[in-house]
Amino acid sequence: MDNKISGLIQPGLQNASTAGSRKAGTAGNQAAARPQQDSLALTNAARHLQQLAKEQSLQPAIDSGRVQKIQQAIASGTYPVDSQRIAKGLISVEQQLSVGGKS
Repeated sequence: MDNKISGLIQPGLQNASTAGSRKAGTAGNQAAARPQQDSLALTNAARHLQQLAKEQSLQPAIDSGRVQKIQQAIASGTYPVDSQRIAKGLISVEQQLSVGGKS
């Protein structure tokens, strides 16, 4: 299947290959002497998330025996839920994510 769109270049605009060939002739060796390099700058939040991902990858594998015990306790209604501890944990995670790990 071939979808060809033509005639969309507006007057006054050039396509990249035409503009590049014109500039290459006038710029000469300047472009060859100073090649452009791409760069990437990460925000503090991105760096922090990258660090968290690295730390998470170093954590031990899931303890399936412990998971099974917790599942059984939840199913039987004997699993203790500490709502204060859960709330503190959620607040801590939110603070770490919102300020790049600074509490």
